[in-house]
Amino acid sequence: MKIMVLLKETADTEAKIEIDPQGKQLSFGAQKPIVNPYDEFAVEAAVSLKEKMGGDTEVIAASYGPATVKDRMMRALAMGADRGALVVAPSGEALDGLALAQVFAALAKKEDVQMIWCGKQAIDDDNMHMVPMLAEKLGWGHVNVVGAMEWNGTDGFTNLAREVDGGQTEHYTAKLPLVLGANKSLNKPRYAPVPKVLQAKKKPFAQLSVEDLGLNMETLLAGVLTEVDSLELPPAKPAGRMVEGETVEAMVSNLVTLLRDEAKVL
Repeated sequence: MKIMVLLKETADTEAKIEIDPQGKQLSFGAQKPIVNPYDEFAVEAAVSLKEKMGGDTEVIAASYGPATVKDRMMRALAMGADRGALVVAPSGEALDGLALAQVFAALAKKEDVQMIWCGKQAIDDDNMHMVPMLAEKLGWGHVNVVGAMEWNGTDGFTNLAREVDGGQTEHYTAKLPLVLGANKSLNKPRYAPVPKVLQAKKKPFAQLSVEDLGLNMETLLAGVLTEVDSLELPPAKPAGRMVEGETVEAMVSNLVTLLRDEAKVL
């Protein structure tokens, strides 16, 4: 069996977010980007399934983006993925989620995979549409926000627990082929020791173009349905104010006045 895990390069959650001069995308600047954290739960799910299945099960780490994304994909290979496949994006050419779903669907067909994992969403644009879009393009079933799983040992899952609103959980049984989105409650991504990191650099890694997948970049771009008009940082929080007064009673009175006359909350 072949399992593919999709990875996305995102800004470091601890980095200061910057916007490029055109105001349409994030700028990593001097900060080193990371793999979308939710995608690491997906990698752990795929690798743990491989360990349960044994045999000739293979995990393929896949992504789309500039050639530098390979550096981020090494994390998945160090965690246990067998090889990498990066569809290299032409400089400056941005695809939306639907076009990316077409790319990954073509890659899945080329690799003849039976299961695809990705994070439930990306932390940068916060979208959650890759799982259903990709499943639709492939004609497969899908379950997103997976928080627990039980493999049936042959061709599917006896339980896929999906967290929904109101603190409730939905439970599914499902057979392959499937597209699955991992939630952080699913597992704890394993630590990759230095020897595994060094071994990852020696694992097979392919760089492809969309044409290698039987697609055409001009056609993909013509089909892009969404466009980022502009990005802007949220307004800076105003500085705090000290409530003055010679006594506690006077301070409370001044606070009430501010809440009533300025904040308009009383």
